[in-house]
Amino acid sequence: MASIKKVKAELRFEIIILICTLGYIISAFSLSSLAGRFPLAVAFFALIILILRILQLMKTLRQGGDTKEEARPSLNPWLKALPGIIWLAGLVCGFYVFGIVIGSIVFTFCFVKFFGKESTKASLISTLIVLLIVYLLFGVAMKFPLHGGFLEIKLPGTLLK
Repeated sequence: MASIKKVKAELRFEIIILICTLGYIISAFSLSSLAGRFPLAVAFFALIILILRILQLMKTLRQGGDTKEEARPSLNPWLKALPGIIWLAGLVCGFYVFGIVIGSIVFTFCFVKFFGKESTKASLISTLIVLLIVYLLFGVAMKFPLHGGFLEIKLPGTLLK
């Protein structure tokens, strides 16, 4: 059973993330319409998830702080978020160095295999799905030139620039 103190700490953390997401949305409106599409899409999905999580935590507080997921010792919410932050930093670095296509391939495989502890087959399937989504959404639907990375890796037949 989670104590009310832990639930309140998680709620404060989620509200801070919500404020950062709102700032991200506001800053995305300063971009051109083409450049701002993807950040806005991601931010609005994140906003929906955050609002649902905050509502869930508020419901838990009203019920006295009882949750079902407290079988193991709980960490500070900031410490629980640290591995995810490190993975996202790796994603950003991968995009910068290797480009969006190769960076998303490497990140998805490593994330699913090592962080998600899934099989190699599941990792490869997830990687293929992400690659198709990235290519079809950005390359085909939006006709957006995909960043080739700092190393300027050129793949034949792609929309890398």
